[in-house]
Amino acid sequence: MPVSLVLALADVTFPFMTAMSEAFPKESELLTVLALFSAAVTLLSFLTGTLLANRLYARLGVATVALALPLMYLAGFGLWIVRFTLTTAVIVRFAQQVTQRGLSNAAFSAFYSVIPSARRGQVLAFMDGVPGQLCTVISGVLLIIASSLAMKQVFWLGFVTAVVAVVVM
Repeated sequence: MPVSLVLALADVTFPFMTAMSEAFPKESELLTVLALFSAAVTLLSFLTGTLLANRLYARLGVATVALALPLMYLAGFGLWIVRFTLTTAVIVRFAQQVTQRGLSNAAFSAFYSVIPSARRGQVLAFMDGVPGQLCTVISGVLLIIASSLAMKQVFWLGFVTAVVAVVVM
């Protein structure tokens, strides 16, 4: 996964959790709502992956479908720049999770199927070991920085990062 997508993921999680924490100040309510949200995401991701993904891959191509995730980030941050509410936070996070789990994760995995099987494990280990760890560190630093920024600045940071992700993809 490109570094820019992981950075955008950190930007989506931070505002979403901020909005949810403000809307549901009691910890038990927050956990209940987040569990229901996760269940709904899992269900729709499963349905998207089983009923829609293969059709999209065949019609548009795997690389084009992989582009759906950075485009979703772009649309989501654009929406948040215009209006950030609990409703828009839920809509953007829901769309991001379903797009990632139902469409783009499989698309990114398909990219590795063209690598000869004898080298596939080595390539996957490299991708998980080097860029994956780097992205984790960068996301942590970004979250620390984001906590000191105004929410609108976080949205602009995410929007610019999403533009970079679209260009990279």
